[in-house]
Amino acid sequence: MHYTISPQSNAAPMPAISEQVKSYARWLTADARRYVSGNYQEEISKYIDEALTPVRINGREVRIYAPFCRKFSALQTITREQFCLLSLTGFTALIGGMGRL
Repeated sequence: MHYTISPQSNAAPMPAISEQVKSYARWLTADARRYVSGNYQEEISKYIDEALTPVRINGREVRIYAPFCRKFSALQTITREQFCLLSLTGFTALIGGMGRL
């Protein structure tokens, strides 16, 4: 048997390596400028201070390794709307199952 592999005509072309290198160089330059500025050290100190500050959650003191933001935290893993939908689905399944008895 003889198999031939042909390039796919619909494959997206990869960006040239030189463009990737230029993009990375720009990113490194911008990061180096940010590091040199005194503001960078202040940002790091502020982040560390926020990360080490204990937070009170449901009456318990918790030490989190990163700055805590209640809005984006995963303290509540299921929303009220999701709970209602799951309850309704379960109730419907229960009623549907009872009808078969």
